[in-house]
Amino acid sequence: MNFKKITYRFFSIFSIILMLWVVGTTIIIPKIGPIFGMFRAQHSPKIIIILNIGCLTLVCLLYFFLWRILKKRSSQMRLSDKNTLIILGVELLIYIISLLLFFRFIGFTNPVDDTSITLNYLDQLSANNHLGYDYMYSNPQNLFLMFIFEGIHTLFGREYSTIIVAFCLLHAITILFSFFAMRNIKICNLVSLIAIQFWIFAVQISLHVGVAYTDTLALFFVSMALFFFTKFIKENQSMNISKNLERKVNWIYLSLTLISLTLGYIGKGTVLIVILAFFVTFWISFSGRLKIISFLPIVFLILGIFGWKQIIINQNIFPDSNFGQPNTHYLMMGLSNAKKGESNPYSWAPGVYNSDDQAFTWKLFLEEKKPKTEITQTHFEIIKDRLNQLSLVEKINFVNHKVSVTWSSGDLKSTFEMILGANKEKNRMTLLYNKTSGLILYIVMMVVQYCIYVGVILSICQFFRKFDVFVLLGNIFISGYFCFLILWEASPRYAMLLFPFAIIMIAKYLQSYSLKSIVE
Repeated sequence: MNFKKITYRFFSIFSIILMLWVVGTTIIIPKIGPIFGMFRAQHSPKIIIILNIGCLTLVCLLYFFLWRILKKRSSQMRLSDKNTLIILGVELLIYIISLLLFFRFIGFTNPVDDTSITLNYLDQLSANNHLGYDYMYSNPQNLFLMFIFEGIHTLFGREYSTIIVAFCLLHAITILFSFFAMRNIKICNLVSLIAIQFWIFAVQISLHVGVAYTDTLALFFVSMALFFFTKFIKENQSMNISKNLERKVNWIYLSLTLISLTLGYIGKGTVLIVILAFFVTFWISFSGRLKIISFLPIVFLILGIFGWKQIIINQNIFPDSNFGQPNTHYLMMGLSNAKKGESNPYSWAPGVYNSDDQAFTWKLFLEEKKPKTEITQTHFEIIKDRLNQLSLVEKINFVNHKVSVTWSSGDLKSTFEMILGANKEKNRMTLLYNKTSGLILYIVMMVVQYCIYVGVILSICQFFRKFDVFVLLGNIFISGYFCFLILWEASPRYAMLLFPFAIIMIAKYLQSYSLKSIVE
């Protein structure tokens, strides 16, 4: 076996193990608390475990049903391009209108968390043309989101409802990027429509669209990058480039892919793992002197970071150019609450946002204005101290529970965000967690989340012996992102970045069982 096959199978096996680990945490130690879903917060772990087992069983039956249908009857269910686009267009129109009406019906009218903070600082920037040593100075990654908000305000008005509408449209474009990415790699119309339903029925992501935070931006730019990448694959037929295909490397689509990823990183730092996944995928896939292409994602990233920083400096937004708290802060926070203090293991949430840790870093960075190197050293000392306090068994337990914090919630912190943004005078938020509609909503969320996890496993198994560059990219991303989130601050919403990769991987799996394997 050559290097390419060995690495391909290594990442395949590793990704399967990680996804099985994720599924296992949803059954064994599902986290209970508001940030893991308002429905979960109202019910006992026993009930949640029973529901999760039921949802997982339903997903297995669903995939079996799809397998039977596609294997036996796909040739009788052909869809023309025209009919497919009409169906998709009508569905997206209904989706956008329904989502907007839902936000209005339940009374979600106010910005929450970092979105609210960013909008407040946008007002301050508009009034004073500069910001001080404050939240934005410490967290300049939200400036990109702030400028988007400013653009929306300029074009459509300053009501928060205009931002919700804009982000709903943005997410609809995200879905279109995924659909046409599948078409680029010759996924048939029927399978493409089936796969798109995972976006449509992912209520947990749809609710986050109204929150209008950087997670939605990340989904948009990553989906855009995957669209251009699949165009790049289509032009080259295979990433196993031979010398006589060198002239066919499409630099336009490659550049658009990397620009999209760079913009994604500027909007959301976790997209860095996607960029690194592309780097490793290119390194494994290209041969000979074309391996130099693998360094392009890093080059584009460095140029993007430099250019963005120069834009910020030239705008004179901050008092100086030392903005941005050290990233070691998030590693330190990732070890917060590492020592189990909860008697109930289902309530223990290690690694989540910790206000004391944030206040400590702000004190050093914003008040005392210590050099970043000194702050970084202080963080590492705290990280070392926290690790030294844990025995080997406690470290393993900590990692296992932290995996559950990020991956076991189908809700992805969405209903909690809805509650925070509720209009107190017109509040129907109980619909999100009561015994009837709340139960239905929870089941839909968990079924979609299990569809993603199980679908990824099935796709990897299906292509285990056959090299596929997109499956390789997905496996490398899953492996890297999973390990990264063990170290980083934990949050259920981080799991949504898996969706753009998983949906296309699932489509490839379903396509392999379709009798019609070309675009009708």
